Amino acid sequence: MIKYAAPDAQCTIQLDITDTTAELHAINPLSDTRHTTPATSSKLGILGIQERTHALGGTTTTKHTNHQWILHTTLPLTPNNAKDKP
Repeated sequence: MIKYAAPDAQCTIQLDITDTTAELHAINPLSDTRHTTPATSSKLGILGIQERTHALGGTTTTKHTNHQWILHTTLPLTPNNAKDKP
């Protein structure tokens, strides 16, 4: 959010937790000007989040509209193989 939103932007972080999952929505308005350059952004941050989420059995997706950037992550709160245990 710090890299891509305008300095005075109001960003939203919503965390919803149930008995079985945790869901995170992070939404920020896109800035008219980008705060990163190829020299300051490896573009690996989202890839790293997606890899760590997948390793925990969850998913992470991102999308952007003309005005917003949205990240959605879902994580299971029980191990993947918990249903196989007695």
